[in-house]
Amino acid sequence: MNLDTFRRSVDAWLDEHADELAPSYRGAGTLDELFEALTLIQTGKIKNFPIVIMGKDYWQGLIDFIDKMAKIGMIAETDLNLIYATDSIDDAIAHIREKTIAPFGLKVVKRMPRHWPWLGERAVR
Repeated sequence: MNLDTFRRSVDAWLDEHADELAPSYRGAGTLDELFEALTLIQTGKIKNFPIVIMGKDYWQGLIDFIDKMAKIGMIAETDLNLIYATDSIDDAIAHIREKTIAPFGLKVVKRMPRHWPWLGERAVR
């Protein structure tokens, strides 16, 4: 893969995933995206952003495999902290908020506007 193709691939991936990756029960494409995210974080191509996997029982084999990779030195022990596994939507949301709001300079918005006047939208009555 040449550098331009790689850059387009990274740009497309970032456009799709924005600030976090939270896969649930999926197949090979999800594994591809999960490891793509890990690789981009490890290589410093993107900032460390939260990766949350939903369904601990479903993903346990993969978690064990990644742990094994760290134990034999194929990845750094710190890489284990890049993935957060949970069964709770509330825990996933809390983790994403903790890892994105301050580190990315975001702020919590209490109430989103119902319309965007600067886009020419009008409020629905």
